[in-house]
Amino acid sequence: GKETLSGQNKVIFIDAGKPFSAKNFSVKEIFEDDYKELCVCDPYVDINTLDVVYKNFPKGTPVRIMTANVIDKPKGIFNRQLADLNKEGFRVEVRIYSRSTLHDRYVISDNNFWLCGNSLNYLGNKESFIVLLGKDIRQSMLSTFNSRWKNSMLF
Repeated sequence: GKETLSGQNKVIFIDAGKPFSAKNFSVKEIFEDDYKELCVCDPYVDINTLDVVYKNFPKGTPVRIMTANVIDKPKGIFNRQLADLNKEGFRVEVRIYSRSTLHDRYVISDNNFWLCGNSLNYLGNKESFIVLLGKDIRQSMLSTFNSRWKNSMLF
């Protein structure tokens, strides 16, 4: 991945055809700080999403993942992997929000809002960007996330 700063915005470019690099290096810096909590909105999650969490997210930090679709193949593997991840000190909760179609993919940390071009589970398969946006959008999107979270179902 390449990084550029444009004004206040920071952009991480993820090359196509480099899924290993994307999942293991490109997103590392987003999650290297200590956070009180991380909120992830991604319409499609699967065990690869949990792999990204394991390799990049700080252990012990509460992570709330809201999705529209859990791809659970073979059946039951997602729940088992999620339980195993949490047994090892991670604090990940996954909820399904089915009231509207979730489209955008983003991560909200204590201070930042990152907009992702691709789902976390497919980072590096296609060219995409992760863009750091301003604090104003972070505030409004955190409110949106929290209200949807209250109306979502635990996976």
